[in-house]
Parts: sequence; structure tokens; C-alpha cells
Amino acid sequence: MVVGRVVRPIRPAGSSCEIDAALEKAFRLVSDDGIAEWLWTHLSNLLSSLSTEHSSSRSKSFRVIVLGNGHFDAPWEAGAHQLAVASYIASRLDAVVEMQDPCFSQEEIGWLNDKPGYHHITNVEKVVTSHDRTVIFCIHAPHTVLNNLLKSNWTAERLNRMLLIGNDYKSVNLATQSAGPDGDLSWISCYAQRCESTPLPSYSLNKTFFHDTSVSFWPNIQDADLRLS
Repeated sequence: MVVGRVVRPIRPAGSSCEIDAALEKAFRLVSDDGIAEWLWTHLSNLLSSLSTEHSSSRSKSFRVIVLGNGHFDAPWEAGAHQLAVASYIASRLDAVVEMQDPCFSQEEIGWLNDKPGYHHITNVEKVVTSHDRTVIFCIHAPHTVLNNLLKSNWTAERLNRMLLIGNDYKSVNLATQSAGPDGDLSWISCYAQRCESTPLPSYSLNKTFFHDTSVSFWPNIQDADLRLS
């Protein structure tokens, strides 16, 4: 028996109207479930704390960046529900949802660029600026996505402004994970050891959509903390 990749049929892309319908349903479901409001309450407390602890973080500007979301053109796609939650957070912060995933269809990219409040981005390096507080959604994305994001923003100033919603890496043995062709996972390993994490509640519609997802941040980072072990 030859072991290799499983060949699957080409996935049909949803139209703009189907994306609208999928997200309308997902918005309703995450609202009824309460997971979006729970996340907003938790994030608003953390963001308030960042403003108080770091005088340089008192800017009222926010960015919401979504990486590795997956498809969102059908209501059965986890990405539709994850995007609905991210959109809710962005609306409360008066921010645009900036998204990137190589798997997006041309229809999804077109929808993001045409829809007010959304934007498709291609360069995800150094996405945390020196003046905006940034909420990053990286739910169930490949480990290298978050690792490379951290690597390209590995300064105390940037990390002090960053809140992550993604895999709870405190429960992951990174030594057993493949780093792929882009190098090791040292940055995500260091972050996981030192960050504070709070798990999201279970999503009643489908527990896998936000499984093992936490809100994480690294409090009071100093330059001396950034040495990789």
C-alpha cells in the first residue's frame, strides 16, 4: 500500500451571495451562543489593562488581523463562525478585519476587498505597528503561521501591544511538531512558556470550531525576556 496525500475532489467556491448568507447565519449563531460577547468582555478587560500598564499603549487605534481562518463561504465551514466572532470584536473596536489565508478562493478574496469593514492582506510580517494595539486571530492555523508572525514581531514594544486568540500552546508538545521548511518553532515555544492564557468556552453548535482555543498575552514584556531558550 502506498501511503501519501489523499486526493480529494476540487472544492467548489461559494459565490458572494453564498458568503453573505453563510456569515449572516454564523453571526446569528455566535450571538445566540454567547461566545462572541464572552470574548469581547474578556478582551476589553485586557485591552484596558494594556492601556493602563503601558503609557505607550494608550492609543485608541486597534487592528484586528485574522490569519489561517480557512474558507468562510458556507455555514458548515468553521471559518465562517470564526470570522463572525472576529467581525463582532472588530465592530466593538471600530476596526477593520484584515485577513490572509493562502486557501482563500478568488470569490472570498473579492468579497473581502469589496465589503466595507474587511480587507485582504498579503504581507503578514511585522503586522503589529508601533502605535496600534492588535488583536490577532490565528485559530487552528499551522504552527508555522503563528511562529513566523511572532518571529517577525519579536520586540517588547510590539508584543506588549498584541493579544492572540488561537491554539493553547501550553498543552502542545512542540518538540513533536514539524516546523516545516521555514525553520524551528523557538518563538512560539518561548511565547507559550511565558504567556497567560484563558480558554474560550465551548461553542454549542460545534465544539470543534473553537476547540483548544485560548486568549493569550504576554504581560509586562521586557527586552531581556526575549532571549530564546
